[in-house]
Amino acid sequence: MILLNYTTMLKKIIFLIFITLHVVAQSADDLKEHPLMNKANRELLYNLVQCLSNNIDAQFPGKQQIICGLGQSPAYAIKMLARCDKLKRRTDRQYKYIAFSGGHYKAKEKCPEGSIVRTHLSEDTTNSFMHFCAATDDKIVKDETAIPDRAQRVALLSHLQSIGLADRDLNNKAFIILDRGRFGCGMRSFNDVMEMARYINKPTFFFFYNCAQFGSTFPGNQGIPMDQATYKLMFNLSYDTTSARFHDRLLPEFPYAAWCTNDPKAFRHHPNAKKILAALRHFVNTKLKQPAQLRPVKRIVDAAADSAPSQKKALSDLSSDLKPYN
Repeated sequence: MILLNYTTMLKKIIFLIFITLHVVAQSADDLKEHPLMNKANRELLYNLVQCLSNNIDAQFPGKQQIICGLGQSPAYAIKMLARCDKLKRRTDRQYKYIAFSGGHYKAKEKCPEGSIVRTHLSEDTTNSFMHFCAATDDKIVKDETAIPDRAQRVALLSHLQSIGLADRDLNNKAFIILDRGRFGCGMRSFNDVMEMARYINKPTFFFFYNCAQFGSTFPGNQGIPMDQATYKLMFNLSYDTTSARFHDRLLPEFPYAAWCTNDPKAFRHHPNAKKILAALRHFVNTKLKQPAQLRPVKRIVDAAADSAPSQKKALSDLSSDLKPYN
């Protein structure tokens, strides 16, 4: 009897070990298929991030910058930018990750009863985000029933304060929000919440957009165009199905309904996300591997303190510094 029980227990242990090894192997196989485990895709993300970095510096020369990813979509891009800047010895930037999902602007087909949206372009013809909104107004509606109530807004503001984004933290700094823009529903929603909170320091929205969707570029520096391959990559990094398959989220889903009950800071990365980040770090380290060239990026002086030709030269120096190394 004792021998029989021992044999049965041994079989159960062997079965559990087999199942565990199978799950681990399956997870590893799946991770190889993640978009950022592909070197060509990492190259696409790297080039996109360099374009973003140059555009931000052109918009805010010589100013301290707080660069914030809005939700999961731009999170890996911000991580790669932070790594590049660290190797460039940049000290003029901070990086933040805002947990934010959904919003009260929605695609028309998902909310046919919503209110019509009309963006009024100001005289500032260089505001790329406003032009982007005007170009996509006919694709979205405003769901008046989904606008966050006061308790929800207070909870979100508490989250922002906890990550160093209280209004007072933004004084004399460029407050930059980055997202992947299809119709801009998330950015529009976040902008409304900032207006409701009466933030004195207004965000400037930078966004990645699909060239094929619009057929042309937007004026100003805020719009970062993507070709089809880059668009596909960024879409996959934003897609919930991708996150469910690979467990790659760097931020939790955080819709309005969760603002009062969930703490985004309690979220912990899955080991897969850590492996993907490690692959990104290795890629960037390899791109910027020559110690002699890991020099500080030249700071662009304030326009009021220097002449336009000097400022143009500084921009050229910065662009040169950010080129990939052979």
